[in-house]
Amino acid sequence: MKISIVTVGTRGDVQPYVALGLGLTRAGHTVKVVTDPAFAGFISDFGLEFAAMDASPLRAVQDASVGMEKNPIRFNRWIQGQVEPVARGAIRQLRDACQGADVMLHSGLAAMFAYPVAQALRLPSISASLWPYAPTREFPSQLAAELPGWVPLRSWYNWLSAYAAPALLYAMIYKTINACRQEVLGIPAIPYRRYASVSLVKSPALYAYSPYVIPRPRDWGEYIHITGYWFLEQDETWQPPAELLSFLAREPKPVYIGFGSMVDEEAEALTRLVVEAVEAAELRAVLLGGWAELGKSGLSGRFLKVDAVPHPWLFPRVSAVVHHGGMGTTAEAFRAGVPMVIVPFYADQPYWGRRAHALGVSPPPIPRQELIAERLAGAMREAVSDAALRQRAVALGEKLRGEDGMGEAVRVIEELMGKPEQLIPEAD
Repeated sequence: MKISIVTVGTRGDVQPYVALGLGLTRAGHTVKVVTDPAFAGFISDFGLEFAAMDASPLRAVQDASVGMEKNPIRFNRWIQGQVEPVARGAIRQLRDACQGADVMLHSGLAAMFAYPVAQALRLPSISASLWPYAPTREFPSQLAAELPGWVPLRSWYNWLSAYAAPALLYAMIYKTINACRQEVLGIPAIPYRRYASVSLVKSPALYAYSPYVIPRPRDWGEYIHITGYWFLEQDETWQPPAELLSFLAREPKPVYIGFGSMVDEEAEALTRLVVEAVEAAELRAVLLGGWAELGKSGLSGRFLKVDAVPHPWLFPRVSAVVHHGGMGTTAEAFRAGVPMVIVPFYADQPYWGRRAHALGVSPPPIPRQELIAERLAGAMREAVSDAALRQRAVALGEKLRGEDGMGEAVRVIEELMGKPEQLIPEAD
């Protein structure tokens, strides 16, 4: 089969789909990954075909997201100001990239572009998400707050929260998407209610996480397939710098601290906070500069700053992982079997912080806006010294390393494509 995989976002939103693409290629299929041009080299290096879709203005998205929790109006204005030029170009590029494909796999974030293109091309499509978004009464949307167990009608809140996220998003963008449907794709516009109910459609979906991390809800139908994580295996040619090897060999074993693609308006202050916390906890740390460019100055001998180190190689070699709660980083920490401390910034990150704590592999998450050195120091001390917490992390890692998420995903995709006509979005 000729398969187009469509995803948007940062590295953590792209890497699992590269892993899936490799699994499909090994199974004899031809794979094209359609995403932001920033990842062209990354994807091509793995021998996968690449096609550009300018739907992820990465730095702009991150800059706009700074302070999003404090100022949602600012983010709303940014969305409305940016989505029209982005959507028109992205939908045109995606339409061209999917010509001749047998099936389209698309991430949840890419659905706004993928859905109309699949309709226009009469192309079978399968949703392939990194987190659950189908409604359930057992837990809320990853973008919603979790209510205490004693709250009445909690199950209905959980169910409706899955409806709320797409309803709010499409309220901002559906007019632009409709214009693209008509002017770029030549298909009719559809009413807002169709967009707002997108998460309620009972069509086949793959979820790339482990049931050991999020157990399957009892109210989900068989059309939802929890495959396990899609991990990209380590590049065997990569060699760690001698300085890093020497730093890791010394005692006490360091923690890892990194906030990935998060941009912070107070990067220098955040660096000082991290330094103070590490000093107070009497630990050592491998510090990732990241998009926030932490550690430009003021680091003591307790630190080694790095620009990029493969997580699958590094995480098993540290005593704990301190991070922002991005899905990809969280999954790698789970798999490594090491305790973690999560400092969520926004979006689904608070959810992964709560989930790690509920699984007993992390202290309670510390939201970025509540982060102080004393709290971070205490959480890191707990992560590295609590034997029971560490044992639970080790046990979870062993379970995840025993799964074959990629293999299961390939099996499900091939099975679904036995009846491709059932995967074509209904005409409107």
